[in-house]
Amino acid sequence: AAMIGEGFADALTGAGEQALRLLDANSGVFGELMSTMDAFCVVFFFSFVIGLVFLVLLRFLVGCVVWFSVFLVTFAFAFGGLVVYIRSFQCMGAGLLETGITTSSNLVTTAAVTVSNAVSGTETLSEDMTGNGADYRGGQRYTRSLYTCQRWDTNSPHVVGYNLTAYPMLENNYCRNPDGLSSSIWCYTTDKNKKWELCNPVGISLPDCSKGYAV
Repeated sequence: AAMIGEGFADALTGAGEQALRLLDANSGVFGELMSTMDAFCVVFFFSFVIGLVFLVLLRFLVGCVVWFSVFLVTFAFAFGGLVVYIRSFQCMGAGLLETGITTSSNLVTTAAVTVSNAVSGTETLSEDMTGNGADYRGGQRYTRSLYTCQRWDTNSPHVVGYNLTAYPMLENNYCRNPDGLSSSIWCYTTDKNKKWELCNPVGISLPDCSKGYAV
């Protein structure tokens, strides 16, 4: 029994010494961990708060993000279609922006004349035109820059230099090329700072491209 007791005591002593050596070997690691515990807690706290705020914002903004994405995709398709449509009218050597402005002007004037005719009950006239428009008898009353045309039977704001008896085609405020000397149909404008300007027939028509179309 005495020998067993001594052996047990020696075992406990060895185990204690080994534990002390292990603690002594890892004291540096535990010390560093304890010294950075405050920084670890701060980082953990702010990471948790930031993550929580992000999840809350995502919950409320996900709908906005989805609809904004749908809008961007729709806009991209519409813009691409518009560019392709404008390119179909583009003359060789003409800029895309120039063609776009001309096409937009034609769309606006067509809509304005159509609505005006519908409201006033005015008969829709033929928009046939050949060459420089000397034979044009249509109902266009807006210039290429969207100025409203002045009536041919008035001299305000500009004096009309045509005898209406000699030029019976000069009716209402429709664009005309009475003497056939202009490159296209035209009219005096109601803007006192802009005496006259060329017009295009009502509707979207392919322009005359001397060098052909770009596509």
